Amino acid sequence: IELHIMPDTDPSVISLVERYQKANVNEKISLFKAMREKRAYRQILKLYATETDTRLRSELQASVANIATLAARERLVAGDAAGARELLELAPADARNLMALAAFHRANGTLEEELNRAKSSKAKGASAWQLALHRAAGNFSEAQAAAVEADEPLLAATMAMLAGDPVPWLKFHQTTRRPGQDADIYTALALKRWQDGDLRKSDLETAVKLLTSRNQTNRALAFSAMFLLGEPEPAHAAFTKSSPLDAFLYFEALERVPEALSALGLDPDNPDYAGWAATRFKRILDEPDASDAPTTELVALANFLENRGLNDDLAKAFDPQLERLAKKDTDAFTGFLGSLFGSRLVRSSGVVGPLMRSGTAWAGDNEERWESLIIAVFGDEDEYLASWKWLAELKPDATRKERLAAMLALSGYGPDPDHLRDAWLALAWAAIDKADANQQAPLLRHLSSLIGQTGDAATSLKIRSLRPPGEPVVDELDGLYLLQCSAAGRWDDAANLVLKLLSNKQDRDSNNTTDPNIRPDLHAYAAACLRRAGHADEAAVHDAWVEKLALGDAAAYVRIGHGYALGGDYARCSLWWDRAVCEASPATDNYATILNTHAADLVERGLWQRAAAESEALAQLYSGANFISSSPLAFLRLRVQADESRAFSLLANDRDKALVLLE
Repeated sequence: IELHIMPDTDPSVISLVERYQKANVNEKISLFKAMREKRAYRQILKLYATETDTRLRSELQASVANIATLAARERLVAGDAAGARELLELAPADARNLMALAAFHRANGTLEEELNRAKSSKAKGASAWQLALHRAAGNFSEAQAAAVEADEPLLAATMAMLAGDPVPWLKFHQTTRRPGQDADIYTALALKRWQDGDLRKSDLETAVKLLTSRNQTNRALAFSAMFLLGEPEPAHAAFTKSSPLDAFLYFEALERVPEALSALGLDPDNPDYAGWAATRFKRILDEPDASDAPTTELVALANFLENRGLNDDLAKAFDPQLERLAKKDTDAFTGFLGSLFGSRLVRSSGVVGPLMRSGTAWAGDNEERWESLIIAVFGDEDEYLASWKWLAELKPDATRKERLAAMLALSGYGPDPDHLRDAWLALAWAAIDKADANQQAPLLRHLSSLIGQTGDAATSLKIRSLRPPGEPVVDELDGLYLLQCSAAGRWDDAANLVLKLLSNKQDRDSNNTTDPNIRPDLHAYAAACLRRAGHADEAAVHDAWVEKLALGDAAAYVRIGHGYALGGDYARCSLWWDRAVCEASPATDNYATILNTHAADLVERGLWQRAAAESEALAQLYSGANFISSSPLAFLRLRVQADESRAFSLLANDRDKALVLLE
């Protein structure tokens, strides 16, 4: 009875439970995994609760993780709140499960009552339970005190930071070391900056020296520190030397064009684009397997020249070299043209000039070559070649070059001063309107493939509405359709989509078949869409389910916030993000993501002191990032966010200091 073995219990679950009671340590671990696959959650929790072997409990803990939340959600959906509470109370009394139980009390209106009971408790673990309850209530100062009593220094520092004081957070992390780090580079300086104001040149000497350290870890951390502290200038020379292409992209984004060109080895006053490009193409021609670096650098320069309207310079630098490449290696030639439109290795918004000049000249009157260009740019899916041929039917007198320009415009590549996209869309819809029902389906697929990456919600929805009932859709429950409906203000359609997701018995975010009704974020999306569609009473039902099912799952809280934000319900969005940042474990890898989301929301809401503190804490977390794979612009933006927020928080009581900081 205690193991909830009923007459209708799956016999395989009964067998696993019976085997578990006679098994050794290693067998018990594998049996727990098998029970989890069978979703025998209550049995797992009960068996775990009866284990007295400390080592075995530690070994089994991974198999028990999140079990209580999943099981409790299923009981809640079945209308068994008492059973849900029992399961949550059976779970190991770690921070994650205590948060789930505290959130259960909040949802059921018993949080205050439970807090009063916990305050007078002398039981072992009472302070940890008080901590969870205060976090669920959003009581920062009380939670901080409870964390100190529970010997949870990181949580104590986190609660202080969330209340608006980052100093305890910085001091806590000042005592830690990252793998491979010889010395603290960022945190001590950030702490001094927060407490004393501006840093002096002498304060930065150690960090500046480490910019050229032979220790790669310390060098990367020094770069991160300089940008996060808002002191990038001393790092620019070393940054440019260590990563010229990244430096080029960085300076160009800041509109510091002379420094950008210098980073690539170009004379800012008289840049020899053609000579520079020739040296890179020579490596592609003569050392084809040596490195991707020449292509990456050439694509960056091509984007720079075309985006700034320097089309003559682009032609002089690239066209002669591409002609040589086409003669020597056609695969390398078409591959390079394709890289101008982005690839796994190269980011590019699409550079059309070389394609429209060198590519079309190479293709000439050879249809196979034209198809090679289409494949290079758009991919080798059959639908793109079919669309290419369809454009010839739409306008028989169009040249191949005009059709290629039309295909680029329809797909959103390059500028479109002649409004080719509008003209060819009109031709496409005219052809679709003339076709009978059987002929329309392939034409709609052609158009869908062409506009699929453009974010054109109106055209995508129109295509979907014309598909015959039997025509397959890539994924009728996809998130893109939800976004398109919301963009077009079709809230009833958006609501129906989410309700359909909720009624679908396969949870698409899980490896197992699970009832999507246990996902609080889906209920948040449903509530937001229903409210925008004018169905307030139905929305309230789903709001209640969100509250019931959340159960301390901070990652789900973030998704819940996104669900409400989709419908413009920013008050509910902020509420759930407030809870996420308070109830999440600051020791987990995803805490920076949660903190980043919440800090930006605090800025939007004008809660300056808290925004400043969270931004400082976020900078400290980012200071351990691998600088080369991170954006220095993101680091600088975070510094601006932290300082701007702090300045506004000081404005009322220390106007002079605030204005200095803003300046």
